[in-house]
Amino acid sequence: MASEGPAVPSSADPFLPGRLRLLVLLALLAAVALFWRFNVPRFDPNAIRLPPGFHLGVFAEGLPGARGMAIGEDGTVFISSLDRGTVHALRDEDGDGVAEARSLVAGGLDHPHGVAMRRGALYVAERHRLLRFDSVESRWASPQAPSVVLDSLPGEDLHGAKYLRKGPDGWLYLSIGAPCNVCRVDDPRVAAIVRIEPELGRVEPYALGVRNSLGFDW
Repeated sequence: MASEGPAVPSSADPFLPGRLRLLVLLALLAAVALFWRFNVPRFDPNAIRLPPGFHLGVFAEGLPGARGMAIGEDGTVFISSLDRGTVHALRDEDGDGVAEARSLVAGGLDHPHGVAMRRGALYVAERHRLLRFDSVESRWASPQAPSVVLDSLPGEDLHGAKYLRKGPDGWLYLSIGAPCNVCRVDDPRVAAIVRIEPELGRVEPYALGVRNSLGFDW
Protein backbone atom coordinates (compact mmCIF):
# COMPACT_ATOMS: atom_id res chain seq x y z
CA MET A 1 0.00 0.00 0.00
CA ALA A 2 1.53 3.29 -1.10
CA SER A 3 2.05 5.95 1.54
CA GLU A 4 0.57 9.41 1.06
CA GLY A 5 3.03 12.22 0.41
CA PRO A 6 2.85 15.74 1.84
CA ALA A 7 -0.23 17.74 0.95
CA VAL A 8 0.29 20.01 -2.06
CA PRO A 9 -1.95 23.08 -2.34
CA SER A 10 -4.15 22.84 -5.37
CA SER A 11 -5.84 25.47 -7.46
CA ALA A 12 -8.96 24.61 -5.52
CA ASP A 13 -7.46 26.12 -2.36
CA PRO A 14 -9.81 29.07 -1.66
CA PHE A 15 -7.06 31.15 -0.05
CA LEU A 16 -4.58 31.20 -2.94
CA PRO A 17 -6.54 33.29 -5.47
CA GLY A 18 -7.19 36.00 -2.89
CA ARG A 19 -3.53 36.08 -1.82
CA LEU A 20 -2.32 36.19 -5.40
CA ARG A 21 -4.64 39.06 -6.24
CA LEU A 22 -3.43 40.96 -3.19
CA LEU A 23 0.23 40.39 -4.11
CA VAL A 24 -0.36 41.48 -7.70
CA LEU A 25 -2.18 44.61 -6.50
CA LEU A 26 0.62 45.51 -4.08
CA ALA A 27 3.22 45.00 -6.81
CA LEU A 28 1.30 47.27 -9.18
CA LEU A 29 0.96 49.98 -6.55
CA ALA A 30 4.67 49.80 -5.79
CA ALA A 31 5.50 50.06 -9.49
CA VAL A 32 3.27 53.12 -9.92
CA ALA A 33 4.80 54.79 -6.85
CA LEU A 34 8.34 54.20 -8.11
CA PHE A 35 7.46 55.48 -11.58
CA TRP A 36 5.90 58.61 -10.12
CA ARG A 37 8.86 59.21 -7.81
CA PHE A 38 11.58 58.96 -10.45
CA ASN A 39 9.90 59.84 -13.77
CA VAL A 40 7.53 62.74 -13.15
CA PRO A 41 9.49 65.89 -14.08
CA ARG A 42 9.98 68.66 -11.53
CA PHE A 43 8.46 72.04 -12.18
CA ASP A 44 10.73 74.07 -14.45
CA PRO A 45 9.93 77.81 -14.45
CA ASN A 46 12.03 78.27 -17.59
CA ALA A 47 9.67 76.03 -19.55
CA ILE A 48 6.84 78.60 -19.31
CA ARG A 49 6.78 81.35 -21.93
CA LEU A 50 6.09 84.81 -20.54
CA PRO A 51 5.47 88.24 -22.10
CA PRO A 52 8.47 90.61 -22.25
CA GLY A 53 9.27 92.15 -18.89
CA PHE A 54 7.83 89.29 -16.83
CA HIS A 55 9.84 86.90 -14.68
CA LEU A 56 8.79 83.59 -13.11
CA GLY A 57 10.51 81.96 -10.14
CA VAL A 58 9.81 79.49 -7.34
CA PHE A 59 8.59 81.32 -4.24
CA ALA A 60 8.16 78.28 -1.97
CA GLU A 61 8.31 74.48 -2.16
CA GLY A 62 7.25 71.60 0.06
CA LEU A 63 3.57 72.48 0.33
CA PRO A 64 1.72 69.36 -0.87
CA GLY A 65 -1.87 69.90 -1.89
CA ALA A 66 -1.65 73.72 -1.84
CA ARG A 67 -5.00 75.13 -3.01
CA GLY A 68 -5.81 78.60 -1.67
CA MET A 69 -3.70 81.74 -1.26
CA ALA A 70 -4.16 85.09 0.45
CA ILE A 71 -1.65 87.91 0.89
CA GLY A 72 -1.63 90.20 3.90
CA GLU A 73 -0.86 93.89 3.91
CA ASP A 74 2.71 93.29 5.08
CA GLY A 75 3.33 90.69 2.35
CA THR A 76 2.79 87.53 4.38
CA VAL A 77 1.45 84.79 2.11
CA PHE A 78 -1.06 82.34 3.56
CA ILE A 79 -1.47 78.95 1.84
CA SER A 80 -4.16 76.36 2.48
CA SER A 81 -3.47 72.68 1.78
CA LEU A 82 -6.77 70.91 1.17
CA ASP A 83 -5.77 67.26 1.66
CA ARG A 84 -3.28 67.94 4.48
CA GLY A 85 -5.75 70.04 6.48
CA THR A 86 -3.22 72.82 7.08
CA VAL A 87 -2.68 76.54 6.59
CA HIS A 88 0.88 77.89 6.43
CA ALA A 89 2.28 81.41 6.57
CA LEU A 90 5.20 82.24 4.27
CA ARG A 91 7.43 85.32 4.46
CA ASP A 92 10.07 86.72 2.13
CA GLU A 93 12.29 88.35 4.72
CA ASP A 94 14.95 89.82 2.42
CA GLY A 95 12.87 90.75 -0.62
CA ASP A 96 14.54 88.35 -3.03
CA GLY A 97 11.29 86.74 -4.18
CA VAL A 98 11.81 83.52 -2.17
CA ALA A 99 10.11 82.66 1.11
CA GLU A 100 12.81 82.07 3.72
CA ALA A 101 10.48 81.75 6.70
CA ARG A 102 7.34 79.69 7.21
CA SER A 103 5.08 78.76 10.08
CA LEU A 104 2.09 76.49 10.59
CA VAL A 105 -0.94 78.68 11.25
CA ALA A 106 -3.35 75.78 11.77
CA GLY A 107 -3.46 72.01 11.37
CA GLY A 108 -6.06 69.29 11.65
CA LEU A 109 -8.60 71.29 9.64
CA ASP A 110 -11.41 69.75 7.62
CA HIS A 111 -10.53 70.31 3.94
CA PRO A 112 -9.47 73.98 4.18
CA HIS A 113 -9.65 75.60 0.75
CA GLY A 114 -10.63 79.27 0.62
CA VAL A 115 -8.50 81.81 2.51
CA ALA A 116 -9.02 85.57 2.58
CA MET A 117 -7.67 88.57 4.47
CA ARG A 118 -10.09 91.14 5.89
CA ARG A 119 -9.28 93.93 8.37
CA GLY A 120 -6.11 92.25 9.56
CA ALA A 121 -7.74 88.87 10.15
CA LEU A 122 -7.31 85.69 8.14
CA TYR A 123 -10.51 83.83 7.26
CA VAL A 124 -10.32 80.13 6.42
CA ALA A 125 -13.18 78.17 4.84
CA GLU A 126 -13.37 74.57 6.01
CA ARG A 127 -15.88 72.10 4.66
CA HIS A 128 -18.45 72.86 7.40
CA ARG A 129 -17.11 76.02 9.07
CA LEU A 130 -15.72 79.49 8.49
CA LEU A 131 -12.86 80.39 10.86
CA ARG A 132 -11.19 83.70 11.71
CA PHE A 133 -7.60 84.15 12.92
CA ASP A 134 -7.27 87.64 14.42
CA SER A 135 -4.09 89.74 14.14
CA VAL A 136 -2.52 86.89 12.22
CA GLU A 137 0.20 88.94 10.54
CA SER A 138 1.70 90.12 13.82
CA ARG A 139 1.37 86.59 15.27
CA TRP A 140 2.14 84.56 12.18
CA ALA A 141 4.85 82.53 13.94
CA SER A 142 2.61 81.64 16.90
CA PRO A 143 -1.01 82.39 16.00
CA GLN A 144 -3.81 82.17 18.53
CA ALA A 145 -6.73 79.77 18.29
CA PRO A 146 -9.34 80.79 15.72
CA SER A 147 -12.87 82.01 16.29
CA VAL A 148 -15.75 80.24 14.57
CA VAL A 149 -17.65 82.71 12.37
CA LEU A 150 -20.07 80.20 10.85
CA ASP A 151 -20.79 76.60 11.73
CA SER A 152 -22.87 73.78 10.22
CA LEU A 153 -22.29 74.83 6.61
CA PRO A 154 -23.40 72.35 3.94
CA GLY A 155 -20.40 70.31 2.87
CA GLU A 156 -20.54 66.82 1.44
CA ASP A 157 -17.53 64.84 0.22
CA LEU A 158 -18.31 65.82 -3.37
CA HIS A 159 -17.86 69.56 -3.99
CA GLY A 160 -17.43 70.21 -0.27
CA ALA A 161 -14.36 72.48 -0.62
CA LYS A 162 -15.29 76.16 -0.48
CA TYR A 163 -13.76 79.13 -2.27
CA LEU A 164 -13.55 82.39 -0.32
CA ARG A 165 -12.77 85.96 -1.29
CA LYS A 166 -13.30 89.48 0.04
CA GLY A 167 -15.48 91.60 -2.22
CA PRO A 168 -15.13 95.32 -2.99
CA ASP A 169 -18.02 96.00 -0.58
CA GLY A 170 -15.99 94.56 2.32
CA TRP A 171 -18.17 91.45 2.63
CA LEU A 172 -16.83 87.92 2.32
CA TYR A 173 -18.07 85.83 -0.59
CA LEU A 174 -18.22 82.06 -0.16
CA SER A 175 -19.05 79.33 -2.66
CA ILE A 176 -21.08 76.32 -1.51
CA GLY A 177 -21.06 73.50 -4.05
CA ALA A 178 -23.84 71.03 -4.81
CA PRO A 179 -23.30 67.51 -3.41
CA CYS A 180 -23.79 66.03 -6.88
CA ASN A 181 -23.51 66.76 -10.59
CA VAL A 182 -27.16 66.44 -11.59
CA CYS A 183 -29.75 66.45 -8.79
CA ARG A 184 -32.27 68.52 -6.84
CA VAL A 185 -31.33 69.78 -3.38
CA ASP A 186 -33.79 71.40 -0.97
CA ASP A 187 -31.19 73.44 0.94
CA PRO A 188 -31.21 76.95 -0.69
CA ARG A 189 -27.61 77.54 0.42
CA VAL A 190 -26.34 74.73 -1.83
CA ALA A 191 -25.12 75.34 -5.40
CA ALA A 192 -24.77 79.00 -4.55
CA ILE A 193 -22.48 81.88 -3.69
CA VAL A 194 -23.33 83.66 -0.45
CA ARG A 195 -21.98 86.86 1.00
CA ILE A 196 -21.15 87.22 4.68
CA GLU A 197 -20.85 90.18 7.05
CA PRO A 198 -18.73 88.56 9.79
CA GLU A 199 -19.23 91.13 12.57
CA LEU A 200 -23.02 90.85 12.49
CA GLY A 201 -23.15 87.24 11.35
CA ARG A 202 -25.29 88.15 8.36
CA VAL A 203 -25.42 85.66 5.50
CA GLU A 204 -27.18 86.55 2.25
CA PRO A 205 -27.53 84.65 -1.04
CA TYR A 206 -25.70 86.38 -3.86
CA ALA A 207 -25.95 83.92 -6.76
CA LEU A 208 -27.95 80.73 -7.14
CA GLY A 209 -27.59 77.80 -9.51
CA VAL A 210 -23.78 77.78 -9.36
CA ARG A 211 -22.99 74.08 -9.13
CA ASN A 212 -19.41 74.26 -7.81
CA SER A 213 -17.50 77.51 -8.18
CA LEU A 214 -13.75 77.18 -7.76
CA GLY A 215 -12.92 80.85 -8.14
CA PHE A 216 -14.28 84.34 -8.79
CA ASP A 217 -13.04 87.91 -8.89
CA TRP A 218 -14.21 91.47 -9.50
